[in-house]
Formats: sequence, C-alpha cells, structure tokens
Amino acid sequence: MTVDRYEDLEPDVLHLFFEDGQRIAFSPQEVLERTRCAWEDPEVFPIEVKKAVELEPCEVCPLKDQVDLCHAIFPILHFAQAFDGRRSYERVTLVMRDSETKTLRIQETSVQEAVQPISILSLTNYCELGHKYHELFYGVMPFLTPNELILRLTMNAFWLADGNREAAEARLKSLFEDLDVTIQCQMERIRLVTKSDAFLNSFVRTHILAKLSHVTGAAVVDKAFEAFRASLPQELIPCQLSPEHVFAEQP
Repeated sequence: MTVDRYEDLEPDVLHLFFEDGQRIAFSPQEVLERTRCAWEDPEVFPIEVKKAVELEPCEVCPLKDQVDLCHAIFPILHFAQAFDGRRSYERVTLVMRDSETKTLRIQETSVQEAVQPISILSLTNYCELGHKYHELFYGVMPFLTPNELILRLTMNAFWLADGNREAAEARLKSLFEDLDVTIQCQMERIRLVTKSDAFLNSFVRTHILAKLSHVTGAAVVDKAFEAFRASLPQELIPCQLSPEHVFAEQP
C-alpha cells in the first residue's frame, strides 16, 4: 500500500495493516462494536468466562460498584481475535494521521511490538482510573519509545505542577502506584480472553516501564537535556559568537 492510500484514513485514530490485507482501526466506534460482538458470542465468551471475577473492575476503580465488566478490556477484545493465531514476528504497519498538522505517521514493526501501544492506550483511554491522570498523557503517541514516553510524562507532570518538583513527583508516584494495580488486573483478564502471548508480554513490559518511570523519570529528563546540550556544535556556542569573534580578521 502506497502512502497515498493512507490519506483518506480517519484522523487521530491508530490503524493497523497486516501483510495479509487485514486492517484494524483503533477508533471508539470500532472498539465498542467489536467488544459487543465478542461479548455476545458464546464461542468467544462462554458463560463461565463471563462470570469470572477477573473481568470485574479493579478494587481501585471508581466504578467498581456500578459496572460488571472492566472498560479497559474493551480494546483488548477488539484486537484479540485479530491477533490470535498470528506469530509474534509477523510484520504489521501502524499508521496515524494528525487532524491538525495533517502529518502522517507510519511505522513498520512486528506484531509483538505493535501490541505495546494498544496496551498503553487501553489503560490511558479506557481504564476509568486512568482518566484521573488524563492530563499527564498529553502528547503521548503510539509511536513513542519507552524513554520518550517517560520523558513526556515527567515533563507534563512538572508543567502541570507549575514547576514544583515535589508536587510533580507526588503526582507521578500516585499514577504509577495505581498503574501497578490496574496492569496486574489487566494481565489476569488477558489470560482469560486471548491465547496471544503478545498481549500478555506487552503488559509485562508496560508494568516494567511503569516501575522504571517511577524510579527514573527525573533522571531520564536530565539525561535527555544533557545529550541535547552536548549535541550543539562547539562553533555555535554563544560565548564564541561575540562580534569580535565573528568579524575578526582572518590571518
């Protein structure tokens, strides 16, 4: 598929294109429809599975006494059937078009790697507790590397705390403590609804990432700025750009 074929895709939605021609969109409408179909299919969800306590909301969920099914499982159900039976090394193309800048982001990766952003989005967009921290995920895109994700979360926390480092770190600590609970609950649900190891592995990695973020967030930011400072060519350092230096007569 050429780049031109991607131009008509729904903006701000993650699209997955498999080599066999299958396409899946991570839009709220498609996620809801596929979840409803899966939930009503007894082959996908036998009665005994529907009654499993693992599918209930976590203890920390603000809706735990109001709903029977965790909302964070919706995107997993949406993708589970498409990923079941696929090899972790199979290639898949991730595509997202920005509605404001019209920028088209394309990444070719493996099924194993493609599941990672889905895991994160299930926690940030669908988990009811995750909504409490929605502001912290401003600018978080499916294509970010782990370090870029930690950098974005940490800098957002500092901005939202008006530069108060203690308040920012307290907000991040609260986020990662809650993620610790929700990720473990999500891993239990995944064991019930899909045979794909890719999903379980991705949540293991997300769990590790959350723990690392809690410990290393500020260090990642410091290291990123150190690397950026070091990238400035020596001949462009301000102290060397005085008029006397720039306009000095050459020997």
